Amino acid sequence: MLGGGVGRGARDAQRLRRGAAVVRPVWTGMQEASLATLVKVQFLEVDGPQTGENAETFLASLVQSRCGVILAVGDAPVQAVPPTAARFPSARFVAFGPATPGPNVVVEQATDPESVQRKAVEVVSALASGKD
Repeated sequence: MLGGGVGRGARDAQRLRRGAAVVRPVWTGMQEASLATLVKVQFLEVDGPQTGENAETFLASLVQSRCGVILAVGDAPVQAVPPTAARFPSARFVAFGPATPGPNVVVEQATDPESVQRKAVEVVSALASGKD
């Protein structure tokens, strides 16, 4: 899952089918913060092969949509963060999983769903408060 941009509506719940246990806390936190702050969020699933290379296209589309921060969850999106971050140094990324931190990459290693959800709320809320 990748986050940022504009909301997609009712289809969001259906898209959580793949990797739901990993994705749900982040998406729930993003939605919670969006309701509280009016920051727009988007759920974008990597379609096709679940590879880092394929996921790079999806991350790049969020960057080009001018998302304030991109939250990557799941093996393929997290693998795509380093090369995409290198291509777009002004974009900001949060990888929920094993990745290498960098100037525009924050790695969140929390594994329990409550901590992951809280971190997603913090990231999105910071956009609204200008603390990003």
